[in-house]
Amino acid sequence: MHVTICNINAEKNLPLELIVNGIDKLSHTHARLLAALKINDYNNFGKKPLVVPVDFSSFKVSGNHINLIMPARSVLEIEFSVALLYFNRHLIFF
Repeated sequence: MHVTICNINAEKNLPLELIVNGIDKLSHTHARLLAALKINDYNNFGKKPLVVPVDFSSFKVSGNHINLIMPARSVLEIEFSVALLYFNRHLIFF
C-alpha cells in the first residue's frame, strides 16, 4: 500500500498522524521524502539536482498508526505491507 502526502507550507514542519482503519498492524514500512532547501528550487538538465528523493526514517509505527513530523516544502511517500488471511470465511488483516 502507498500513501503520498504533501506539505505545501514553505516554512513550517507539521505533525502528522496517519491511521489505517480496519488494520491492526502495519509491517515492512518504508518512506521516501522529496524536498528542497528553497521553495523555488528545481532540477535543470546539465546542473546538479536540487530536488532529490531520499530515504525518510523519522517516523514511528505503532499498530495501525504512523506518527511523524512532515518537513516543510516536501512530498512524502509511505509504503507499508498488510498481510491478509482468511479464517472461517472471514478476512483477517495482520
